[in-house]
Amino acid sequence: MASAATAETTRPTAVGWEKNTQGKLGPRLADLAPMMDPSRLADQAVDLNLKLMRWRILPALDLEKVSQTKCLLLGAGTLGCYVARTLMGWGVRTITLWILRVYRFQTQFDNHFSSFLKKIFPGVNATGIDMSIPMPGHPIPPAALEKTKADVAKLEALITEHDADVTIVTISLRRRIPWQIVLDQMCTVTRPGLAAIASSTAVEILVSLLQHPKGINAPAPKQDDENSESILGLVPHQLRGFLAQFSNKLITGAAYDKCTGCSETVIKEYESQGFEMMLKAFNETDSEAVMESVDWVEGAEGDDDF
Repeated sequence: MASAATAETTRPTAVGWEKNTQGKLGPRLADLAPMMDPSRLADQAVDLNLKLMRWRILPALDLEKVSQTKCLLLGAGTLGCYVARTLMGWGVRTITLWILRVYRFQTQFDNHFSSFLKKIFPGVNATGIDMSIPMPGHPIPPAALEKTKADVAKLEALITEHDADVTIVTISLRRRIPWQIVLDQMCTVTRPGLAAIASSTAVEILVSLLQHPKGINAPAPKQDDENSESILGLVPHQLRGFLAQFSNKLITGAAYDKCTGCSETVIKEYESQGFEMMLKAFNETDSEAVMESVDWVEGAEGDDDF
């Protein structure tokens, strides 16, 4: 009896509702979602690494500009997957990927591309594009004319809607229309680590370009020039790597006024003729016949440089 009486006197009295911040009695709520939601935790993990970089090393780093950049990846092979992964490491939220349906497994890749990337970073807005892109010199049959025209228009729209376009395809696909302006056709899978190095370098150049005050008009670095207006360092226009010597070389080349891909003359012809110029390039197998409507071709006869 004595022990029961002692326990009764030491038992704390119930207080009921606690007073809230307004001084009124009511329930207390605790939101644990930021600490338990996997999607939020993944977002915080990505942002935390970048914020630490800005806090400790680069206070002027514009992370919002990087994360808001919309990237279009033309190619989803070894390089494309590495580029997508590195872009997410920089916090890029919008990634659209196109892959040509040459092999059967690529159909599944198109359908599940977004889910693959969201497993790595749930906050990414990833989209896979199913679209055919014609090749110059490969005639378009009349039955496929409308579809080809729609595909070309869709490609134009994609390039217009995105801020950065990354061309990363195999050598055989570079003969297609978007890749007439590709610098060269060097293979990046000759050594297992080379694709990762090339992809990471491409993304780092893109981010350095975004941080440059002149953006896409950033000038090419001069020889032995270690200073740059970009807070991330130099913004090379052309970079050549040699893995055997573990070295990189900055190369600067002047624009070629007779380039069949991006010269001012070709661009003006495309702006005036549009799809008709493209269709002629598709249907004509002779390269001279393809470009005979361009003025500088006729004037370039006997020009060894051309």
